[in-house]
Amino acid sequence: AGYVGGITLCDPDRIETHNAPRLHFYAAGDEGNLKSEVAAREIARAFPNCAVRAVAEPFPSEASIEALKESDCTFCCPDHPATRFAAAHEAARSAIPLIEVGCGGARTDGAISSLGAHVRLQAPGGVCLCCSGLDIADVEDPSSTEVKRRLGYLGDGQNVAGELMALTTRAAADAVDVFIRYMSGYATP
Repeated sequence: AGYVGGITLCDPDRIETHNAPRLHFYAAGDEGNLKSEVAAREIARAFPNCAVRAVAEPFPSEASIEALKESDCTFCCPDHPATRFAAAHEAARSAIPLIEVGCGGARTDGAISSLGAHVRLQAPGGVCLCCSGLDIADVEDPSSTEVKRRLGYLGDGQNVAGELMALTTRAAADAVDVFIRYMSGYATP
């Protein structure tokens, strides 16, 4: 409120029971509904003066790329590197600031062995992941989670550990801080 007049949410995923602990907008009965539509419903309810739109398509679909091009700033919080790199590329091409957030962890012998998060601002005129020479030839296909399961990534379909929920909350807070500082001109990139 006060900073944002409109939000477009792009996410093709549906709510599953294991999402409940980390989706603040989740309510009983939302299982099976599109995450973007449920989030849009709740944001519009909380902030009736904010224009909210849901695009229930994966990035980089035609509709999601158009939504990025229409934005003043884009947040990218993907589950897959292919989506992360596509968003970085399209934001750079369209000169749209991109705030990219990533969280994850690994299990060793059934116990959490590592957790990590990052928040990255990609400002127009700066370098993106692709522009800086990153080889994306072996990027995981966004339709497959087998690699993540094999590596022990926490997105294994089971309940998400409390440690990851706290980490994602912290990363989201950092992303909002970066957004306010950059868009208000309080801090330079």
